[in-house]
Amino acid sequence: MFGAARFEDVEFITYREDLAGQVQCGLRTPPDVVLVTYQPAASAGTLAGQVVAVEFPPAGYVDNP
Repeated sequence: MFGAARFEDVEFITYREDLAGQVQCGLRTPPDVVLVTYQPAASAGTLAGQVVAVEFPPAGYVDNP
């Protein structure tokens, strides 16, 4: 699980023209594919790390492992 101390600490980036407006809390239907950039946690605990950015990749994006 990842977290952020403040919503303002997270940068939201979109590469899609069909997304507009503000990001809000709650479910998105249908769900969007997102990429999360984070800073690993300094110590073991409930959080894996601190969220730095959430990116909405272009429609049809496929991750290349």
